[in-house]
Amino acid sequence: MRGVHGYLDGTITRPSTPTAEPKDGTAIAETLWNSKKPSLDEWETQDTWTKTLLTFNIKDADGLGINTTGMAASIWKSAKDNYETYSEMTRINANNELRILKFADDDNFPTYLFIICNKLSQVCAMGIVISDTSFKTILLNSFPKFWNPAVVSLYNNIPLSEAI
Repeated sequence: MRGVHGYLDGTITRPSTPTAEPKDGTAIAETLWNSKKPSLDEWETQDTWTKTLLTFNIKDADGLGINTTGMAASIWKSAKDNYETYSEMTRINANNELRILKFADDDNFPTYLFIICNKLSQVCAMGIVISDTSFKTILLNSFPKFWNPAVVSLYNNIPLSEAI
């Protein structure tokens, strides 16, 4: 992947005209991958190589909705946009899963605490910030309604550890 960044971000642009061959018959010196001024042939080869690297390293690009046509920069943009959308959906779903967990009468309380704390850790690892106060509310709201008389006092300014 070394040297393809300019093809991914579009800073190495496609030359508009082919490079003229020297009149004395000598070969044109090849430019480096990261050269900002490759010849047209080099640009086409390197952009194609970059597109190949991208498409062969994305499992089911078409199935993921990634546009695999055009220049490498357009494929890269499509992949990044798709990933950002997918990541945001994953965060939203994980947050919703945390908030809909419910404790049932026949559940083991220590096991339930382990499950809900583990889900909290997963959500936080995704970059969602949930304060202790918010988590305490999520936890207390997950208990059955008939627990309300016992749980209502725990909503006050009691630290999470004491509420548990």
